Amino acid sequence: MSELQLPPAFLQRIQEQLGPEYQAFISAMSAPAVISLRTNPLKAHPSAEDYVPWHPLAYFLDERPAFVADPLFHAGAYYVQEASSMLLYQMVDWTQDMHILDLCAAPGGKSTLIAGAMSENSVLLANEVIPSRAGVLAENLTRWGHPNVLVSQNEPKVFRDCMDLFDLVVVDAPCSGEGMFRKDPRAIGEWSPEAVTHCAVRQRDILADVVGCVKPGGTLIYSTCTWSQEENEEVIAWLLDEYGEEFEIDVKEMEVDWGAKGVEIRGISDAAHRCWPHHIRGEGLFLCRLRRKGTASSELEREPTARRHRKSRKKGKQPQPAVPHWQAWVDAFLNDPKTLIFSEKNDKIYGYSKPLTAFLQRLPNSLRLIKKGVYLGKLFRKGINPSQELAMSPWLKEGLPSMELTLDQAQAYLKKEDLPQEAPFRSGYLIARYQGVALGWLKGAGHRLKNHYPINWRIRKAL
Repeated sequence: MSELQLPPAFLQRIQEQLGPEYQAFISAMSAPAVISLRTNPLKAHPSAEDYVPWHPLAYFLDERPAFVADPLFHAGAYYVQEASSMLLYQMVDWTQDMHILDLCAAPGGKSTLIAGAMSENSVLLANEVIPSRAGVLAENLTRWGHPNVLVSQNEPKVFRDCMDLFDLVVVDAPCSGEGMFRKDPRAIGEWSPEAVTHCAVRQRDILADVVGCVKPGGTLIYSTCTWSQEENEEVIAWLLDEYGEEFEIDVKEMEVDWGAKGVEIRGISDAAHRCWPHHIRGEGLFLCRLRRKGTASSELEREPTARRHRKSRKKGKQPQPAVPHWQAWVDAFLNDPKTLIFSEKNDKIYGYSKPLTAFLQRLPNSLRLIKKGVYLGKLFRKGINPSQELAMSPWLKEGLPSMELTLDQAQAYLKKEDLPQEAPFRSGYLIARYQGVALGWLKGAGHRLKNHYPINWRIRKAL
């Protein structure tokens, strides 16, 4: 990318920001974008040597392959994510059990990072306001497979009903996208000084809607993929002006050789970090961590009043619910069904972990959830048709009948084509696997195998 392709007003401001480093920045912007991916700890994944130093499960690629042709990409074995944005991993103590909100989550980069790092009893609510993008987010998180994840589609203002509910709130705010110029040149045509100002106003409005969601003692992480001070330092300064009695900057030091440069805000060194392409092996990013002052109150006091449960005053032993007629059918597909809670709606069976169930009971009714729990399958007269979501889940029972596919067979399966006739057949459901990772379901019937891959997930382009 040449200097002339970037907006003059942008270049003038960057030159003022960087001073003598300006030419190094321009040279870096002319280089190809960095390619990196992060593997899924719930699934098998390929090994590599060129690791991203700030994330233990991520690595760089020398060039961008055709990810759509890789069955492991479709299986959720890894997520293609820009390396700088993975610095989020360094901002959190992931050993703690937390309730987490990823407010502006689509398409799912930071949400899959959080789901891959959080503790077993933590719960993530990933939100996206735009319906089409919320659908992409839900699909990507379904492929990732973590069962303690909810997806919602709500305006930020709806989260005003979630007072003191989250230990961690991540706001990767919509921005002018300057840091993505090298990766996505289309962002250049959308940039203008007016767009920067508009984004800064919107970012303040979003933060005003969600600051109350953070529990006392909890963490708020604000990030953008832009270099604009108006959208970064000035937004944080505004937040401290408006909510300084409640929030304070929580300094997080980074390794110097990573290349993320410390940013001073209100006289505090390293109050935030900015990633420049001539310093870090990645794209543009701004990242700031804040802490809500105080300590968390008791669980009951934090619970929204509308969701508190009244304790039954009845004494004596309560009758146990009858075992559903479908329970044995469902159990046959699950590793440890006794640890789960189930529900049935319109012949569809859903499973919930206990941490997710407890968290759902505390959510206000105003939130619109588009994914909750794990959809396990649909009942029919003699059993259950297992779902794609179950195939992607770690709850899938080990030792179920399966078929290991070659690359050609796996690609045909993902295009929802019939498998080659030389493939072996067996009766009933079996898992289609590639390099040991589940892709979805096949069903043997007589002398044919029926492909149960979701039609809306199929690969549509020629490989």
